Amino acid sequence: LNFFLRISSLKMHFCLFLDEEIVSLLYSNYIYLRRYLYHIGDGMADILLVNDDGIYSNGLLALKSVLKEELDANVVIVAPTNQQSGVGRAISLFEPLRITKTRLSNGDYGYAVSGTPTDCVILGIYKILKKIPDIVISGINVGENLGTEITTSGTLGAAFEGAHHGAKSLACSLQITADHLKFREGEAPVDFITPSKITSKIVKKYLDGNFPCDVINL
Repeated sequence: LNFFLRISSLKMHFCLFLDEEIVSLLYSNYIYLRRYLYHIGDGMADILLVNDDGIYSNGLLALKSVLKEELDANVVIVAPTNQQSGVGRAISLFEPLRITKTRLSNGDYGYAVSGTPTDCVILGIYKILKKIPDIVISGINVGENLGTEITTSGTLGAAFEGAHHGAKSLACSLQITADHLKFREGEAPVDFITPSKITSKIVKKYLDGNFPCDVINL
């Protein structure tokens, strides 16, 4: 196990000495090994739902509601305490993080993290779920994430982090014409139900099928 764990952080160094196909094979085996060791389920799909717009975004509530209804899944919300757009895959190294169980506007509960979307994924997996979920979903983000924007997107950063820890990952973003809503704190006057239903259909196919990728950007 320790050998495979080292591959995660040293993959680029291994490329200097081994054939790239061998490195890719080792890394793939490492990912599946992590899933086997950390994934202990009860039959229901476990979904970790994060975002970069903050814990009070109504996109989270809409998506959780649809996923629970259509997939009969166990959906846990772990999201930043406040707006974290544009932070990419940043993690908090030099400040303490706090996890607060938070009551949301529909009476449901989620976990607010005083950090970045990537922090939310790490704490969601190892401190809240205590296992690798079937899938990490990041979104629904207010505003599209396309082209080079994915390198700075907190939404995509969280999805990349989920894949790094061995989970299937999906980032979902909604294109809007009202630019002033993109970085709004809290709830936004946006219809999230339709994109939530589309996302749910793709998640079902992603979980049921053998997709040749670790991250989907929707």
